[in-house]
Amino acid sequence: MSTNQYHRKKLDLEMQVNQLQAVLDREQRLNRFLRFAIHEPLVVSHSSCHSCLSSVIPVQLQVLLAELAIVEEEIICLERRVEDLKLCLFQERKQQKNYFCCLGKTSQDLVTVPSQQVEEKSIGTPNKMSEELIKSLISIFHKLHRPGNQLDCEITSVPKLTISCINSRSFMPCKSDPMQVLDIDGTMRNIGFYKNCIQLTRNSFDPNRIYLCVADIARVQILIDKLQDIELNCLTYKQKLAFWINIYNASIMHAFLQHGLPQTSEKLLTLLNKAAVNVGGIVLNALAIEHFILRNSSMNGKDAKSWRKYGLGYPEPNVTFALCRGNWSSPALRVYTGEDVVNELERAKVEYLEASVCITNKKKIFMPKLLHWHMKDFADDIVSLLEWIYSQLPRSASLKCSVMECLNGNTKASLIKSVEIQPYDAEFRYLLPC
Repeated sequence: MSTNQYHRKKLDLEMQVNQLQAVLDREQRLNRFLRFAIHEPLVVSHSSCHSCLSSVIPVQLQVLLAELAIVEEEIICLERRVEDLKLCLFQERKQQKNYFCCLGKTSQDLVTVPSQQVEEKSIGTPNKMSEELIKSLISIFHKLHRPGNQLDCEITSVPKLTISCINSRSFMPCKSDPMQVLDIDGTMRNIGFYKNCIQLTRNSFDPNRIYLCVADIARVQILIDKLQDIELNCLTYKQKLAFWINIYNASIMHAFLQHGLPQTSEKLLTLLNKAAVNVGGIVLNALAIEHFILRNSSMNGKDAKSWRKYGLGYPEPNVTFALCRGNWSSPALRVYTGEDVVNELERAKVEYLEASVCITNKKKIFMPKLLHWHMKDFADDIVSLLEWIYSQLPRSASLKCSVMECLNGNTKASLIKSVEIQPYDAEFRYLLPC
């Protein structure tokens, strides 16, 4: 073999070796990449990685790997979400363990509720469930009421009558006499149901008495758990109306027990957002129940169908006299039944008007802010609202005669001037049925 042939042969062999080495390097890079892809999350969107892949991986495989990377990123996000949900569940269980006992108390004051020791009775229909729930909560609040406080035992107690009210002969509403039990001459006036209510205020609310409530608390827990599985489609309008009024009032009472008594009106609004309950698998707070279900406010979006399922179809204005936010301006607390809710709301309306509207001997008319807020449900203006109040009162009511005297003896302008709207008072208070 000549020298030239030898050199050509050598160059050919070196070229083949270089080509084989390049193929080997490429296969080794692909092998490392695939092994890394199996054990680590893929990131193929960066330009450097993309240029590297394009040189060693077929286009179809690159597309497959890119899709796999997206799926892996979604899996990672879902895993994080699961961990967050586990944390929320743990916190909720921890909160339930300390149920009803966190009213400013330290850990050694907490009571563990032995719900498993309470016999679960047959609860029945959604309406019976809501009635039992509100009755159990009323029982708890009765037991948390500290007896012997003359300022809080009864609305009509003598220490609540101020000297200025009696001597002036012109009644002036004051916080010590929230439902205006004084007549214009300083004597007691009949305010029906409100006269016999037990008044529970911040001063008479005693969380140290929680040990008296263990059985009621366990009953409430059972009922709240049962609410998650109920079905409301078969209920009539009246049954839904009574059910949601009870659930609204119960959710706020439950929130007071869980989160404590709010110090300001702003904190009360925050509590109303926290006052949530799971009904049929959907979590609703007190504000949603009031505005989107009971008052039938319009709602758009993906949740509108769910609200229509639970809603009443048309609003009932008299719920104003049934929804109790647990403050000095709220109506008294009651239990509402599916069979008689219309009559019960009528009674609640009349008794609230008799207890909260007052006319002095100087023809000054005091009207609660709550009624003024919802005036458009009953009248067009203040004068027509007074006419509506007159039409709602029974003939035997002394207030009815006083309203008529004001309507007949004043011009519209002077009548408007004679009306004074009492400010809304968000301070904690319940008027509990005896």
